[in-house]
Formats: sequence, C-alpha cells, structure tokens
Amino acid sequence: MHLDPKALRPRLIGAILLLVWGVALWLRWRQLSVALALGDAMGPYWSAARPDLLPPPHAAIYGGALAWPHRIMLHCSNTLWQAFAGLFAVQALVAPVGALLAWRLSGRLLPMGVVGLILALDPGLLDSTVSGAEGYLGALAIGLLALVVARPGPAAGLLGPLAFGFAVANHPLCLSAAPLLLGLPRSRQTALGLVGVGLLLLPQALRILAAGGGLGQVPPSAPLAAFSATWELGGAGALLAPIGLLVGLVGARTRKLAALTGLSLILLVCVGLGLGYLRDHHLRLLLIPAVAGLAALPGPWALLPLLLLRPPASAPDSPSALRRPGTLGLETRLAEALVAEAPGLVEGAWISGGPAAEPGALILDLKLRGQKDFGPDAGLALLVSGERADLARLPPGLRLLQRGDRHRLLVGTAAELQAWTAALCASPDLPAPRLGGAWDGLVLVRPELGAGASAAWLGCDADGQPASSTARK
Repeated sequence: MHLDPKALRPRLIGAILLLVWGVALWLRWRQLSVALALGDAMGPYWSAARPDLLPPPHAAIYGGALAWPHRIMLHCSNTLWQAFAGLFAVQALVAPVGALLAWRLSGRLLPMGVVGLILALDPGLLDSTVSGAEGYLGALAIGLLALVVARPGPAAGLLGPLAFGFAVANHPLCLSAAPLLLGLPRSRQTALGLVGVGLLLLPQALRILAAGGGLGQVPPSAPLAAFSATWELGGAGALLAPIGLLVGLVGARTRKLAALTGLSLILLVCVGLGLGYLRDHHLRLLLIPAVAGLAALPGPWALLPLLLLRPPASAPDSPSALRRPGTLGLETRLAEALVAEAPGLVEGAWISGGPAAEPGALILDLKLRGQKDFGPDAGLALLVSGERADLARLPPGLRLLQRGDRHRLLVGTAAELQAWTAALCASPDLPAPRLGGAWDGLVLVRPELGAGASAAWLGCDADGQPASSTARK
C-alpha cells in the first residue's frame, strides 16, 4: 500500500497538535489540587455566574470579555473542580497554538513539534495557570493574534483585532502587543475591526482611568526583577524566548513576526519602567510569538532548544495538597463536607495565617452541585482560618463539621453564629478576626438580601470590632 506524503501530512500535523496539547493538559491537570482558588483567581467566576448578559468585570482593570470563558465552564460543570479543569484545558491550548504558529512560519513538522513541546513544558506558563490570575488567557490570545499575523487569511482584519481585544480584556498590559497589529493587512476590514474593538475596550479604559491607573493597591516591582524572576523559575529554559526572537530575526519567513514581537517587548518594558511595576508573568504574555521564532532553525538544528528544557516538576502529593489553605483541593474537600449539611450560606472568620478558602467560592460550588435553598433560615456555616495555636483557643457554641491544620468548619443557626462571632471578637486571647466573605456568593443566590445582610448573623463587623446596635436590629 502506497501512502501519499501529501495526504499523510495533515494527519501528522493533527497528531502533533493533539500530542503537545495532551502533554500541556496532563501537566496542568495534575496540578489542579494546588491551584489557587482565592481572590482574583475566583473573581472572573463570580462575574461569570451573575445573571447579567454582559457581566461587569470583578476589577476595574479588566474587560467584560474576561468572564465569558469562565461562564462557559460554569455552564458545563457540576462542581467548581470541573470548571477549573475545563479552564485549564483552555490554558493548555498555548502549546498547539504555538505549534501551529511554528508550522505557519516554517512549513516543517520538526520545529512545529519542538515549539509546541517547549510551550507545553514551560514552567512559567504552568505557574500562570496554577496561580489562576496571572494574565488569565492573555498569553493565549496574543498567540492567536500572532497566528493571524503569520499568515493573514480573508478574515484577518476582523480576527486579529478581536484576538487583541480579548487579550487586553484579560490584562491591560497586553496593550504592549499593539505592534503585532502592524502585521495585519492594510484594508478597510482591518480599519473597521480596529475601530470596533477600540469601542469595545473603551469602558475598560475609562474604568482604569477612574481607578487612577488600577495599580494603586499593587506594591511596586522593579521591572528588571521580572527578568531575574523568569530566570529563577525557568532556568536555562528562560533563554528560549530571547533566542527565539534573535533566530526569528535571521529567518526570512519569521523576520516580520520576530521584529513585531521585539517591538512589543520593548514597549512592555517601557510601560513597566513608566509604571514602576513589571512582573515575570507579564513577560510571559509575549512568550508564544517569541518562542515561535525558533521555527527558523534549519534541519535537525531545530532539536537543539530541547537541551535547555527542564524536566517537569513532580506532581504534588495529593493528601497534603487537599489540606493546603487557599487551594482548589481544600475548597473541594470543604464543599463535599457541606453538601450533606446544605447550609443556607457560608461565612468566613480569618484569624491568622492565610485564609483556607473563599466563603463565596463555597457558595458557588454548592450552587453548581445542585443546592437550591439558600438563605440564613436554612442554617449557616462558618469557615474559621487560623494558625494551630489560635484555632485551639476558639470559643465553644457551634457544631464542628470538619477540622484541618489551619481551619475549622462550623455550623449553626443565625442566632448561634451571631453569639459565637461576638464571643470570638471579644476574646482577649485571639487577634481581632476579619469576618465576612459570603457576599461574593450571596449576590449570586440571594441578591435581594443586600450587601449588609451579614449584620444579621455576625456579632461584630468585618474588622472584628463590636457591631453597633443599629446594625444588629
């Protein structure tokens, strides 16, 4: 039987794309238990779970489009674990997108597989995925923009601006990829696409300006420290991006994309210098088009970059990962304990150390698991986070549902919870706790109760100070 090489090539391309995506997905899924499920990692899920057709972003610096991938995952999931797993599968697309970009630039299978494998194994991209909030899908969106620029098709004038707009919605520093837009065809379609996306990004820009740049609450970071942090995380593999840019400038088919990516990197560093703030995960936003320049390496030389790769780190120990505060593993364990109890709401009391989980995330997880009855009349759960010594001095009065090294999960009625939190805040042996956290989930299940509803079941305010008599009425 004679196989036509031309007929075989599409199958090989598909096989390489599936292979590198599978490697990237395997590395990410085995880290699910230690994925962060706090703060900005949960923010897009709360926005996505709102009933609004166009949900507002969880923070001023992001665009509304950030919530849409999270909304799709929530609609397709029965637990928060499944939603995270689905989003990790999307994050893993950085590998096949980079591989396809290398194919478009070189037309050769070897550099295609090498670039895809580099992006699948990159520890920085994996770290961004596990963190949940480091650029979100910005790097993937810029990779899609580079894919359009590498070989513009009939719809490039619309697809390129859309990819750029989605990237900026995921992180405003993706604006630094604007030089890549110079690689799009100069046509009326491109002009209309850029104008349309500019209008869509206008609300985000106005929010950032109103927030004073959006970095007021962020500690400054020396821009040059971003490069040293990249080296510490990736080791010699961190050299693959700059090498890719240099090699790309030499190759005739890769020169345009490498030059535009280099301009984007210069713009990113200049913005970082201007803001006094640049982190290593910001540099990774441009990683896909930077590494794709390696496609210009001739013949078997394309294998050389693999020598700089670090082997993937071992998977986290599952039993300990399920007890690690702030992780998806512990959140899932807590949600499973709450399913049978079916509390109307979950509140939080953070005494010391790090928070064990977000009360709002637990409410969202219970909603995904099918719970219908929410509200204070159905009983309340309180997640207490603290160091061992502080947890040992907790007052009595609530029923213990689950305990861990750094948390206690307690349940009771609204009246019992109010009396217990009042005793907690008044205890001379404990630091003043930070109370609350239900509102992020409450707005999804009982928004009519209002943001101040927690005063009815908390015996002190969010900072652990005695509640006023007015608030208790």
